[in-house]
Amino acid sequence: MKGKKQDEKNEKKTCGCGGCHHDDKNETCSCGENGCGCEHNDVSEDALGYLEMAQRIQADFENYKKRNADVALKSYNMGVYDFVEKLLPVFDSFKQARQTISDEKALSGLNLIHGQLIKALDTFGIKKIECVGQEFDPSLHNAVLTDNNPEFGNDIITEELQEGFKSETKVIRHSVVKINKI
Repeated sequence: MKGKKQDEKNEKKTCGCGGCHHDDKNETCSCGENGCGCEHNDVSEDALGYLEMAQRIQADFENYKKRNADVALKSYNMGVYDFVEKLLPVFDSFKQARQTISDEKALSGLNLIHGQLIKALDTFGIKKIECVGQEFDPSLHNAVLTDNNPEFGNDIITEELQEGFKSETKVIRHSVVKINKI
């Protein structure tokens, strides 16, 4: 029994704020709902200030990461767009070659290579603008000729004169087309 009372007497009393310990069990703690009157109260205010500062720094860093991710994505896309623009004359040459080559095997090989190039561009998010048989859309197509074909409706594209390409966010080159006008 004597050991237990001795342990209770040596036990430190903790106040409600959780930041101080009182050596004397009989000492009444001045901590309460109105705040702590103990010396460590100033430390918790400092800690709160440091916490707020750390939260601001963390928010600033998250904003910095987002801005850098946006800049990196825009830079990547601009590089892809510049490359595709330099590759566009090759696609024009394919179209011209298709019109002049009469050998079926050579034409088949040319179409196979053209298809592979289209698939390669697709891996970079660049898609060919499909247009023949579609309704004219000035945001995707550039009409340079008109046709008066009763088989097609009004403003329907009858022929593609030059291939167009786009990404999800940008038209790299508009399709040059012939449209039907009734």
